Amino acid sequence: MTPHAPARPMLGLVVWSFLAGCGGAPTPEPDPQIEADFLERRRAIEEEKGKQTFESDLINIDKAIDKYAGAWMTSELNASEKMRDKLDTYLRNMVAKHSDRLLSLSEQRDYPGNRSIALAALGFTGRNDVLDALLNGARDDNEQVAVAALFGLAILQDPKTPPGVLGDLMNDAKRPADVRRNASLALLRLQEKSFEPEKVAPYWIKVLDRPIEDVDYAVALHAVRGLGLLRDAANAGCAERLASHPQPMLRVAAAIAMGRMKSESSVPALLALLGPGETNENVRLAARKALQALAGGIDREYDVGEWRKVFERERTK
Repeated sequence: MTPHAPARPMLGLVVWSFLAGCGGAPTPEPDPQIEADFLERRRAIEEEKGKQTFESDLINIDKAIDKYAGAWMTSELNASEKMRDKLDTYLRNMVAKHSDRLLSLSEQRDYPGNRSIALAALGFTGRNDVLDALLNGARDDNEQVAVAALFGLAILQDPKTPPGVLGDLMNDAKRPADVRRNASLALLRLQEKSFEPEKVAPYWIKVLDRPIEDVDYAVALHAVRGLGLLRDAANAGCAERLASHPQPMLRVAAAIAMGRMKSESSVPALLALLGPGETNENVRLAARKALQALAGGIDREYDVGEWRKVFERERTK
């Protein structure tokens, strides 16, 4: 007997029959409550995912700001400056993703830790509408919050920042040292962008008119740098008084400021910084360059006697 070929399953017919059967069945009415519950669950899941992402990014932003501040403090080193620039780009991109949420967080007083991170981060937004939040934070009694907000203001450099707020905080002896230091940094950065930088001068003068031992080192450093950038010979006395400061970096800043102000009254102070009594080579170099500026480009290197002759000849002309 001839064997029969195996029977082929009638797939086409089965599928067709199934579709035909479905086509003939009544379509159930959608349940609005089920759909609403589904959408709510999906929204909750997305919200939780967004919350987790934001919290994770907030931690990364905090770490990056900490590294950025460290690199900024040592930015005179080329490697540190490159790292700071990379961190600046990273922070601006990260903060741009969450700028609205960070602005909202910056106003939540119940969480000073997260509020502080948000305030520091807002400086990297470049947005004008964050200025009020930063100014409110700068005036806060919580030291951590105030320091962060002032850091944010230093980064933002908004010309509309009122210098009086920063100047008053800087000169308020009741404020913690870190608040006064960041206020002076923010004021120095504001001066660089201000339409009327000379309006900052009275705040610097108020700092440097006090006895040297009563002035915080970092605040004095920002003050003498700020006055030097204004290049007003009338302020030379403030820089001259710092020539005897025990901190070499401050003596360097004072010498640079005197060179920019170009007042002949500064010559004795600069000669003292150039002479054998000064042991720091950076200070001596800054004094030499300042004397060159006062002498119209003449250079007598580190010979104090020759420098004296230069300025004596100038006085007898």
